[in-house]
Amino acid sequence: MDFIAKCTKCNQTLNIDPTEKKVNCPYCDTPYVFERTDFSSDMSDEAKVKNEIIKKYDVKLVTLKEKFRKLSAKKQEMERQLRRKPFLFFGRKGWNKLKEDYILVKDLTQILKEEIARLEKIKQKMIGVTDMTMYT
Repeated sequence: MDFIAKCTKCNQTLNIDPTEKKVNCPYCDTPYVFERTDFSSDMSDEAKVKNEIIKKYDVKLVTLKEKFRKLSAKKQEMERQLRRKPFLFFGRKGWNKLKEDYILVKDLTQILKEEIARLEKIKQKMIGVTDMTMYT
């Protein structure tokens, strides 16, 4: 079972294999050395549950970020279409539909952005509670 910790340099989440003694942050390459390699015997049941919850948040965040990326791309494409004056190509009905769809995509993008921020905040609070001691 991997453990979750926070990099002290870039503040990113680290998934740590308890059998590893040395780990480098995948984001900033900061090396970490642990006091010992057997964390599982010292972890309380509550900490284990929190680690599992954090992993679930990670999965949900990855999914939401992917959806956000796709919606943002769709939004940018719609903005390009609206700037090109598509009324000439789509007619009044098509133009109005494009504007309505754009507003919907824009609103959904904002909702996803807020949800991602909310989940990251919750996850960071949980990591703060379960943060493991690391030595650089």
